[in-house]
Amino acid sequence: MGSKRLPDKATKNLCGQSVIEHIIERLLRVKELDGIVLATTDNSKDDILEDMARKWKIGCFRGPESDVLGRLHGVALQFKADAILRITGDSPLIDLDLVNQVALEFRQRAGEIDFLTTALSLVFPEGCSMEVVSQSLLDRLNEELKNPEERESFMIHISRYPEKFHRYVLGWPKDYSHIRLTLDYPEDFELVKKIYEHFFKIGKRFFSLSEAVKFLDANPALIKINQHYIDKTKYPYNLDDRAVKKAI
Repeated sequence: MGSKRLPDKATKNLCGQSVIEHIIERLLRVKELDGIVLATTDNSKDDILEDMARKWKIGCFRGPESDVLGRLHGVALQFKADAILRITGDSPLIDLDLVNQVALEFRQRAGEIDFLTTALSLVFPEGCSMEVVSQSLLDRLNEELKNPEERESFMIHISRYPEKFHRYVLGWPKDYSHIRLTLDYPEDFELVKKIYEHFFKIGKRFFSLSEAVKFLDANPALIKINQHYIDKTKYPYNLDDRAVKKAI
């Protein structure tokens, strides 16, 4: 709730429902997930998110705002998860089939990998990537990473040192990295709202990423609404210290 560029973005009204509720409702339809936990901060402004988790009967974990690693590690411990599939709260167009595929791929490669990501294929629209991290790797990182910057941007640390981790990168058939579908600025919300309104108008509540991209391809002017915010100096396109600073 403390976003400075787009205040209260998690609770912004999107076709009659908050952004975070759309994400929860979508994830509840993914068969390969054993449970959903809303991981948020221990700041009082995020009490409303805990209330939403209670409303939707999903788990909730709260921890320090700057310690992303600590929060995810805490989720794994409290809910006895063997792995965490992370979806960020600013991804209202997360694709159900892709989440299912990612979870299934990780299960099938159990014992071979401890990290699976779609981000490093560099083809997904920003706001549609995700990662799976094993509980054993979260244990290891929690012990090894002490610097606050590293704990905040631990995905960059994993990606920067491929020789240290057993990882797998999942791709997509076509490069759509020129499309931005995350929520960080008012223009981002404007685009996401137009996409949602289009599909809700035709009765398609749980539209896919492919359908959203097809709609944007047919309406290229919409892509330009927030395209100027695409920044390829950030993770996952860049893994140096600049990317770390942008992550925090």
